[in-house]
Amino acid sequence: MWDGWETKRRRDDGHDWVVVRLGMRGTVDRLLIDTSHFKGNAPGWVSAELSDDEKTWTTVVDREPIDPDKMNFVAVGRIAASYVRLSIHPDGGMARLRILGIPDRTAAGARRIEYLNSLFGQAAVRFFYSACASPAWVDDMIARRPFTTPAAVLDEAEIVFDSLNETDWLDAFAGHPRIGEHGDETSNSEQSGAASASRETIRDLIEVNREYEDKFGFTYIVYATGKTADEMLTIARARLDNDRETEIVNAAREQRSITATRLRRMMCLEER
Repeated sequence: MWDGWETKRRRDDGHDWVVVRLGMRGTVDRLLIDTSHFKGNAPGWVSAELSDDEKTWTTVVDREPIDPDKMNFVAVGRIAASYVRLSIHPDGGMARLRILGIPDRTAAGARRIEYLNSLFGQAAVRFFYSACASPAWVDDMIARRPFTTPAAVLDEAEIVFDSLNETDWLDAFAGHPRIGEHGDETSNSEQSGAASASRETIRDLIEVNREYEDKFGFTYIVYATGKTADEMLTIARARLDNDRETEIVNAAREQRSITATRLRRMMCLEER
């Protein structure tokens, strides 16, 4: 959803029109034309055009009737654009215009890079900590700014992972809730496969988590996205046969995958 910026109103050929430059290029799906409190002086109908350069316009809505004192949703048809021009016929007022749709992934990623590079102090720490709880990894990622592209963030993350020692990995593992336990919003989403597990499976997960921690000294880490509770339980039981050195390597591999998925989401990259 965009509210847009750099708007302007003009009078032309007997009707008003407004041009909205979107905050970033994207696919426009619908327009919300809010005529709340405009009863006797609301528009009779509207037209809408889209453009990428504010020079060449494509009509996507041709004189759509508008009701007074109402939230009017007008379908556009999922068309990519950078500008929206709304014309009001024959005259009238509206409380708000909102453009609803999906931002272009490339444009959103570029905006995200600007945001990430501009973060100071604890704001930068919190950003990276939400992807990986190793302070050493977080500090190194902050030091590697500025990044040039969203993909560069993932590349640098892998380079930093290669430099971590066992203590650093243990810090990263400690940032995860046990499989089947309640965590933050991100962890709960990743472990959604455990939410619908039977009571018996949850009891088994609690037990295997305990056995794993007793043997290896750290939390059982698995890439949970897309896995059911039973699948995660089976993997945990199989990994209990390993020695600690092997499990450090296994858990580190899972941590890398978890962090990469989180970073892809955070940087507006297509998820794999």
